[in-house]
Amino acid sequence: MKKYIFKSLAASFLLVLLTACQDNAFLNQAPYSFTTPDNFYKTEVEFKNALVGCYEAINTSALPGGAWVPDGTYARGLYYVLEGCSDNVVATSANTYASGDFEKASYLPNNVNLGYFWQAYYVGISRCNYVIDKIQTATISDSSKTLIVSEARFMRAFYYHHLASCFGGVPLVTTSTPDMKAPRADLQSVYRLIVSDLEYAYQNLKTTPTYKSGAGKWAAGAYLGTVYNYLASCKRYSVGVSLLPKCSLNSFEWVNADSMSVKAVAVLGDVVAQSPYVLVSTAEYSYLFREATKSYQYKECLFLSEWSDGYSDRYSTITELFTPQGAAAYGGSNGRHLPTFDLYKAYATGDIRLKQSITGAYSSSSLKETVDKADYYVPANASATAGSSRYTGKFRLAVPGTFSNHTSSDCSLNYPLMRLADVKLQLAEALYFTNREPEARAIFTEIRQRVVDPTSKTVTVLTLNTAYNKADFVQELLDERRRELCFESKRRIDLIRFDKTTQVIQNLPVEGSADVQSGIKALKDNWTYSKIWLPIPQTEIDLNPNLVQNADY
Repeated sequence: MKKYIFKSLAASFLLVLLTACQDNAFLNQAPYSFTTPDNFYKTEVEFKNALVGCYEAINTSALPGGAWVPDGTYARGLYYVLEGCSDNVVATSANTYASGDFEKASYLPNNVNLGYFWQAYYVGISRCNYVIDKIQTATISDSSKTLIVSEARFMRAFYYHHLASCFGGVPLVTTSTPDMKAPRADLQSVYRLIVSDLEYAYQNLKTTPTYKSGAGKWAAGAYLGTVYNYLASCKRYSVGVSLLPKCSLNSFEWVNADSMSVKAVAVLGDVVAQSPYVLVSTAEYSYLFREATKSYQYKECLFLSEWSDGYSDRYSTITELFTPQGAAAYGGSNGRHLPTFDLYKAYATGDIRLKQSITGAYSSSSLKETVDKADYYVPANASATAGSSRYTGKFRLAVPGTFSNHTSSDCSLNYPLMRLADVKLQLAEALYFTNREPEARAIFTEIRQRVVDPTSKTVTVLTLNTAYNKADFVQELLDERRRELCFESKRRIDLIRFDKTTQVIQNLPVEGSADVQSGIKALKDNWTYSKIWLPIPQTEIDLNPNLVQNADY
């Protein structure tokens, strides 16, 4: 997938991508090419090329036909959506953009980024549906058909899980000729499709994916187990029950939580035991988050938002959020997206994840370091003083010109979507809920073993286990996921599915720099429980009156 999937749409124009119709109703997509669908979808190569379009929506910022979705995908906006309304990050007073609403809990149905998210991921779904439909009459081998359909169904499940975990019930579009006035389906119907698609992909995909960071058997298994855990936790913790009188679509009452946990143990255990993915070493840990160390990412990451190594007008904008603050010449961020002091304090002394995730700024005195043959500027260490500024510096860009052809404002860094560390913590969760707590806690030790500072003479994994120990396993699990996976688009959903969001926000100390305190106050003032679900975009309701709104919007 590297160098192919996420190039500009111009480069894949002839791959039968999809365009919006005139009224911008994204549920009714049609193929977009100089050739007709019936003429184009013929050979195995053409179908594999069409799969590129299925992946491309993960982080697109523009759609064929001129539609612009700059803040709706992993190109930029989903980071705000999936990290916001949590105790990880807040928006600064300077962030007056629509994306900042997701960190201030001030989002409403007219937020333009909601529309972008909805549009882009329904385009992704539509592309998958076209591949699945058109391949049925293609004159290619049955085995090739199965593999291509499996990959398309995996991606369809990926997009639907993102939409359903954020919006709740959404319209189900499963054919290439959808009803553009389709109402929202309930969560039971949506997740029946998601689970079916992921099970099919898990059973039929090869263990080695077609593309380096594409969907293989193990990625499908990891997402299937994650979905099982998501449904089980939402049921156990009665997520959204108080909102059901106003919107009954978002019910988890149909879920058998114990059965889901048993299934999660089986599939996640298989992924951990049988897949070739490993936790990279202590020395290599920072390589997971650097631009020029993709070979190390492929060791641990089962699925990635992939970017080309060469210059493209479709570069990632992660530089604006999760790199140390500083001038673009250093690969620095704009500093409008800040970590809470509470997150800083969540790390114990001797945990290398603290220095990796939360940093000071780049400056003219920043030194350079060479990592795997590429140069990087070294940010200052984050201050331990409460009122000081700290930055979300987990990801690092190579010095412009030393790695690729990109300029200082561009970025070709891959963004991890599913790492083995996440899979192991998901397995720990499932083990705990199937009465295997000792095995679950052993996974905590394994995760922490590689993040012990090797330069420390006093810190060991036992030190970290003692510092992080909680009698409440679920609390310790959420804490460990927070430390390991911060800024990887996990925290919002983790808090929601364990029904912790309101408690966490209410108890979040108003401390840190003045900007951070301002952001925390805004979050506290704006948060209401109904905001566990994003509002259905007003633009979509205007186009389709059959779309009912979520509660209290």
